[in-house]
Amino acid sequence: MDTMVLTDAGVDGDSAVALDGGGDDGGVVSYEFTWVAGAPPHSEGSRLMVAAGANQAVWLGGNDVQGIDDWSVRIFDGDSNAWLDRGVIADFVGYGTFSNGSATRLADGDVLFAGTGAQDYDRHVGDQGYYSSDVLRFGASDQALTRVAPLPHPRAFQASALLASGEVLLVGGVTTPDTSTNPDGGLPQIWLTTIADTCLRYDAGADRWRDAAPLGQARYSPSISALTGGDVVITGGFADGNVPLASVERYDPDADSWTTLAPMAQARAWHTQATLPSGRILVVGGVDASGNAIDSAEIYDPVANHWQPAAPLRLPVAMAASVRLGNGDVLVIGGFQNGSTRVAIAQVVVYQEATGEWQAVPSLSVGRFDHSAVQLDDGRVLVAAGYINDLTAFHHADQSEITSVPLP
Repeated sequence: MDTMVLTDAGVDGDSAVALDGGGDDGGVVSYEFTWVAGAPPHSEGSRLMVAAGANQAVWLGGNDVQGIDDWSVRIFDGDSNAWLDRGVIADFVGYGTFSNGSATRLADGDVLFAGTGAQDYDRHVGDQGYYSSDVLRFGASDQALTRVAPLPHPRAFQASALLASGEVLLVGGVTTPDTSTNPDGGLPQIWLTTIADTCLRYDAGADRWRDAAPLGQARYSPSISALTGGDVVITGGFADGNVPLASVERYDPDADSWTTLAPMAQARAWHTQATLPSGRILVVGGVDASGNAIDSAEIYDPVANHWQPAAPLRLPVAMAASVRLGNGDVLVIGGFQNGSTRVAIAQVVVYQEATGEWQAVPSLSVGRFDHSAVQLDDGRVLVAAGYINDLTAFHHADQSEITSVPLP
């Protein structure tokens, strides 16, 4: 059987990505590359980075290594391998600089950033400043950031997906009411945090939010992915009391309705999720009820409405980043294992549906969790920021890393 090799003429001496060129399974890839360290985006605490076309990724907000909120917009340009400043969010009034909001690439290539929350993972009663209703749109062509219609209520830790209609679906999260419980002058001003079952749809052309059907189960930090037919599936996340969920729901955009599906075998939150080439959904890792990372993975068959176990991970991980590569393989990058210390690991593995196995690939030079990862137009995978551990006040992962060659 012939073997072909992808090479990057711009990188001398680096390993290539070898592909098995035949077979009904579409070929099995042997991943051989190195991670190349790059400059930091300067906002090491954020996790909102999205591929924005033109071999670029857009990065919004976060906080720097001193823990100071950063409202800058930055672009990673794959052609020059450099981070480029694109200004500062004007008159920003929220908290957390979109680090725990949502980012969705629109049909025209623009990116919608919605809502935000504090870096703190514990959702206690607090002031309204912990959450924001701000929504910003980044123009892929002019690289300008524009404030657009706000969310009806402050929100963070939601999931989002682009629907076939071009609308953005925003699901669940954490929200607060518009007025405090003691608006007549008592201190402190208290807003009661609510785990949301509400959902919204955003029409980018009309710049308008409208209510969508509510979830059957309120949740925050769920994972989300779109099926081949256009429906959307969400899995897990946290219920009230920070309890991980096994429940799964499916959204029909045409009927504007949610259906409860067969639950996962393992309740999980802070996991990753991806749609495989077959149309099945892979969920990976996450945390259990004790806050410790999980090594299990499961695959959902939307036709049979059935979950089956997948090969377990080599190491348990939570708050990893995942990238569905152009060939349909799923790269799972970094994460943490211990729920109390959240010490990051550098593990990188790839799942190939053709074999049903996890393949170890080169590890990151810096372990990190709650970070960002995207595949650029040229096929390279970019990883940025996140956290190293939860032991000190400021524990950001500096520098970004990028694969030495394109991945298929």
